[in-house]
Amino acid sequence: MLIDSFEYMRGKKVILLYSGGLDTVYMSMKLREHDASVIAVKVLLGEDPSAVRRARELAALASITYVEVDRVGQFVEEYLKTALLNGYYADNLYPISASISFPLIARVGVDMAREVGAEAVCHGSDVFQNSMTRFNRSIGFLAPDLGIAALSLIDDSTREAKQDYLRERSIDTTGFRYSVDGNLWCSCVEGGDFDLPDTPANFTTLTAPRTSSVQPGSKDIIITFEHGLPVAIDEQRGPMEEIIAHLNRTGADYALGQFVSWEDTVMFKAREIRLAPAAEILHTALAALINCTLSIKEKEVKSALATVWQGLALKGDWYCDLAGSITSFNQSLSHRLTGKVVLRLNSNKCIVVAASSPGLQKNLSVKAASDPTFMKSAHFAFGRLAEVNS
Repeated sequence: MLIDSFEYMRGKKVILLYSGGLDTVYMSMKLREHDASVIAVKVLLGEDPSAVRRARELAALASITYVEVDRVGQFVEEYLKTALLNGYYADNLYPISASISFPLIARVGVDMAREVGAEAVCHGSDVFQNSMTRFNRSIGFLAPDLGIAALSLIDDSTREAKQDYLRERSIDTTGFRYSVDGNLWCSCVEGGDFDLPDTPANFTTLTAPRTSSVQPGSKDIIITFEHGLPVAIDEQRGPMEEIIAHLNRTGADYALGQFVSWEDTVMFKAREIRLAPAAEILHTALAALINCTLSIKEKEVKSALATVWQGLALKGDWYCDLAGSITSFNQSLSHRLTGKVVLRLNSNKCIVVAASSPGLQKNLSVKAASDPTFMKSAHFAFGRLAEVNS
C-alpha cells in the first residue's frame, strides 16, 4: 500500500531507508515532527567511510534512532554475482549499480520492519527517479502487506526548500549539492548543474578510488574466472569482495571506469556520472571469455536475455519470476565460462591481450585434427544450403 501523507504515519513505527543525503535527512525530520517512531537504517555496502560518518552525524542531529547494517558480503555474494552472470552493462554503455544495490537495501528494510513490528518502510526517492520504482516494487514483492512511503509522493518541496527547512533546524546542508549513491561496485552522482547536458563531467565529486594523476605506460593483469565469476588476479586467489576492491584501485590508476550516461526514467532522461573501474575491467574480460567459449546461438540468446534482465533490474523487478528464470539460464551456461583473460591497462583503455579456457582448447584441438578435404566439403555444403534457403 502506498502511503499518501505524513499524517498517516503519526504515532506509528516506521523504517526509513536512510542514506544520509538531503531527502532522507529531510524525511527523518518530517516524520519526527509527525510523532512517528522512526528507525533510520543505513545499509553499508562498501561506500566511502566519510559518507557513513556524515550519515551518522546527521542522524544524531535529527535525534532519531539510527542503525547501521553491514551487508557488503551479501551484496557481493547474492547480488553482484547475479549481475555478473546476467550482464550488467545497460545499453552496452555503462554498468548498472543502484539497480543491483537497492533491492538488497529494500530487503534489509523489510526484514527490520518484521523484526521490530513496523507498519511501513519509507524512502526518500524522487518521483522522477527510477529509484522510487526500484524501492516500491522491491518492497511490494517482498512484503505486500507493509505500507510504502516515498517522500516525493507525499511532499513536493523543492530541493532548495528542503535545504531551507533543514537550515532552520540547524542542520548543515553544505554537502547536499548533488544526489550521490555509492557502494563497493560503483559511485554515481546526478542532479544539480550536472542535469545540464553541456556541464562537463567532474569525477572528483565521486568517492570511488581514484588517483590525482594517470600512471604512465601500461600494465598487464591476468584475471581467472570460474563459472563466469572472477576468482583470482595474477594467479592470486581471493574473495570477490577483495578482487573488486583491487580492480577498482588498479583501474583508477589508469583512469578506467569513467562513465557519463543518460538513464531513461518515466518522464525524461537523467544524466548520471559514474566511477566504476572494476566494472569496466570485468566487463571487458567477461566479453572476451564469452566470445571464445559460447556458440553463436548461445551468445545471441545470452545477449538478448541480458537486455531483458537489465530492463527488469532498472525498473525494480529484481525479485520477479522472469528475472529468476534468466538467472537460472545463465547459471546453466556458467560452467563454460571458466578460463583466464590477459588484459592490458593503459590510460583510459582496457584491451584484451589473450584468453584461454578448456572450451577454447577443445575447439583448437578439433580444428587441428580436422581433415582439410572434409573441411572443404563442409564449406561447399554450407554454401549450397545458404543458396537454397535464400
